Amino acid sequence: MNRAMREVAADNRNVAVADWDKAIADRGSLLADDGVHPGSAGSRLYANTVAQALSALSAQPVRKEDR
Repeated sequence: MNRAMREVAADNRNVAVADWDKAIADRGSLLADDGVHPGSAGSRLYANTVAQALSALSAQPVRKEDR
């Protein structure tokens, strides 16, 4: 699934991937008791990860064909 999402993002300038797997790696303590969903501190990391992806996306120059 991650590979497919990265391929879509690579082929589409208007798609960004927030790399949650990379962000949460070695930080399992930030997950809730279920080990899947972010806990309180993890939710801040999740939000920052999404914000970084969106920031990178919005930093791209707008092409004529994208207008």
